[in-house]
Amino acid sequence: RAHAEDDDAMVAHKVGWVCHAIIIFSMCPWLTRSYRDDENRQAVMSAERSSGKKEDFVNMSSVTLVVTGSIPHSDFIKLVKVSSEPVGMTGDQSFIETLFLDKVPWYETMAWKHELYNNFRQSVETAKNDGYLGGEDADPFLRFLHMCPKEHSYESGIYEWVSARRIPEDVQENIAQQAELFAGAAQSLQSAVTGVKEWIAAKKDFAHWIQQKIEEEVDWTRVLEREIKQVRIFLFMENIAGFGNTLLLKRTEGVLKNMKFNISSNSKPNTHVSETLDSVVTTIGMEPSSEATPEIISQRHPEWKVPSGNWSQQFLALVTEAYDFQPDVVISAPATSYDYNLRPLLATALGKWEANGRDSVKVALLTYLRPKMKRGANEHNQAMFQDHHSWVEPLLAKKARLPDWPTIWLGEYDSGSSAEESELQAPIEPMGVGKNSIGVLIPELDNQLQQPFSTDVAKVLAEKAESDLVLFAYLHAEEPVRDYLLLARELSRQRGSRAIVVMTRMKCVPRHDHKEHEFRNMQAMLQNLTKRDGAFRGTLKVIRAESGGSIWWNPDKMTCDEVPKKDLELPHIGVEGGEELRAALA
Repeated sequence: RAHAEDDDAMVAHKVGWVCHAIIIFSMCPWLTRSYRDDENRQAVMSAERSSGKKEDFVNMSSVTLVVTGSIPHSDFIKLVKVSSEPVGMTGDQSFIETLFLDKVPWYETMAWKHELYNNFRQSVETAKNDGYLGGEDADPFLRFLHMCPKEHSYESGIYEWVSARRIPEDVQENIAQQAELFAGAAQSLQSAVTGVKEWIAAKKDFAHWIQQKIEEEVDWTRVLEREIKQVRIFLFMENIAGFGNTLLLKRTEGVLKNMKFNISSNSKPNTHVSETLDSVVTTIGMEPSSEATPEIISQRHPEWKVPSGNWSQQFLALVTEAYDFQPDVVISAPATSYDYNLRPLLATALGKWEANGRDSVKVALLTYLRPKMKRGANEHNQAMFQDHHSWVEPLLAKKARLPDWPTIWLGEYDSGSSAEESELQAPIEPMGVGKNSIGVLIPELDNQLQQPFSTDVAKVLAEKAESDLVLFAYLHAEEPVRDYLLLARELSRQRGSRAIVVMTRMKCVPRHDHKEHEFRNMQAMLQNLTKRDGAFRGTLKVIRAESGGSIWWNPDKMTCDEVPKKDLELPHIGVEGGEELRAALA
């Protein structure tokens, strides 16, 4: 328009060009935001330079973040495999999978995973002493792990992300050191991963331990008396948040199904025994923000029983299913997710706790309900206690008429306890790689790697990984989101090209009843980093590729709201499907 007065033809040309551009992009209106975003980033940097002030923000223009939302596990595995290193990872089984995909992990240690982290460091030393890797490889690997983020408190401050206006200098220095170490010792880090993976496969295979345990505990005489020689295995677990424990249960099922039992007795030498499984998943302590609701778990795993309702309805459904199944062995995988106060009731119903009549049941039930009633329990909990003799005792009386069975209480990785500490009157056996741990579920990944991609978004990202620096991260807390993005920036500088960071999870937790957050708010951190006065000053391009709307943190209401992608605030832009993602990444 500035030059339009000079030439009528030019006016027509320019107007036509502008209209043409609008027509092209009106089909996908949110894609035009990426171009305005680039202009915004350039304007911010130009203003900073012209003011003569020192730039106290971090220029993230060489990094693009893609938030995919939840994707099928097979797509998750394939994206880890094709991505560049290091791979941002948290949890336990996902961490083990990263190693078995031959990827160097950038491991986020949550407050409840320090035992796993410490035991893993010890296992690196043990693998070195056993000859699986050399000291020249183990030392840089341990140094790199030491630099990765570690959370020291279970509670996340509700306003922690509000201060995300400037990145502390010590954080930037640490990230630069990580990138420098990774670049200088990449071969040693890779060799260390290979050595530790081989040591875990040889020394810490959970399948060996659980088969031996079942062979020792089961009453095989009763099994061999049946016409169909099957050992009945009852699996159950509590899922609080996310799908991590459901994956653990599914893999435990796979291990059990692959077992071969050859049992001998005086009358039946060397008899082959197969297995039959019955699995139940409860969500008694489910976090309000969890996407893993009973309905969604049932959709993903129709082969499982997933009761819904309040705690007593789920407890009754769990125990009734077990009693009807009449198992030879009961396995809780894991038991550590159940509330401490509920465990005596579980042990009375499903474990070896010898119930001494009505008093024992009353004590177990009261142990669970007393804290709830102190907090002003609802009428349901009051009624459950006052009327316990009419619903719990008849149920448990049925147990006395059933054959005894052994119960194996499994813990999460490197999280176990003695019989005195467990509230189960039985030990919780910790899975994991520690000296006293019973092993890990060795991933069987070949089949998943050979499957075609289930989602177009994952397929496009895998194609990009063939030519671009594509980094993958599955994280849990706010600051690691920031730090991994900063690491991507350093790695992009080293390579001299753009970095595409893929994150499947951007956790957003609303504030309830004016209480502090017990879980993390990654989305709030990201929004505060990327706003115009945030630490990234709008220079980080964020592509939201979730299916449907995007979850957005509302700082005024302290809620997590689903927002249409066309309404996202810059520099966030929304895409639907693989082709729009490809266009946004072009």
